[in-house]
Amino acid sequence: HNYLREQLNLTMEDSLKFFPDHVLINNRISMAPDEIAVKLGRAGAKVTITPGQTILNGEPQNEPYTREDPGYNFPVEGGDFKVENGAFRVPEGDLFMMGDNRNRSADSHVWGSLEKRRVVGKARVVFFPFQRMGVIR
Repeated sequence: HNYLREQLNLTMEDSLKFFPDHVLINNRISMAPDEIAVKLGRAGAKVTITPGQTILNGEPQNEPYTREDPGYNFPVEGGDFKVENGAFRVPEGDLFMMGDNRNRSADSHVWGSLEKRRVVGKARVVFFPFQRMGVIR
């Protein structure tokens, strides 16, 4: 994400979504691999786009409301995470916390799971995505 932003003179406020056949900039500009090669000063070079994805219980999630795909792999190799059968398992009695800006939040993907006993508040309302806005029951 950061490399492409830098090369295309985009800011952190510009959103990037990666798809196998294009990159979507600000939800309105679609750029194919050959166009990306030209913009990078490498016309004719082969560009492969590898989209990130969030996987929950083995199922890839459809997240059209996010500004970006995950810009990191999780679990991080060599991290303190317990991996079973190729998947990270949240220990019993713990929570996996995600910040509101997944690529820039220091959350569980960085520091691991959180013991439930350390939680001091409770979410009451969902504000985003808008179609899910409402009181949490």
